[in-house]
Amino acid sequence: QPNVTLSDPRDLSGLHLDSVLAAFMPYLKGLKELEVATLPNKAMPMLSHGIPLLFTGLPEMLDAPFVIELGVNEAEDVKTINSLREDFHTLQPSIREYVKQNTADVRYDQLTSYF
Repeated sequence: QPNVTLSDPRDLSGLHLDSVLAAFMPYLKGLKELEVATLPNKAMPMLSHGIPLLFTGLPEMLDAPFVIELGVNEAEDVKTINSLREDFHTLQPSIREYVKQNTADVRYDQLTSYF
């Protein structure tokens, strides 16, 4: 079985998430429109399944133990991913707490409070 699997776009329910180590969210570094992004829309569904996030190119990405930046260099990235394998279960409580505190209703209320 391959370590990395690429899939065509599909509903999250169509993926076998029981063997997923992390969700990789690659963005190009330096894009002006991404400078303020703190959490991509696709992140919450992954977190709600207990899947940590790996990312590149988002300077303002959420600072949390389950959000891990890659792109330092290949050797460091491999080391980071391998340590994630060991830390996966220890990240679960922080993921659960974040998801519990950031429901769709909470985010909607936050959005409407700006208006």
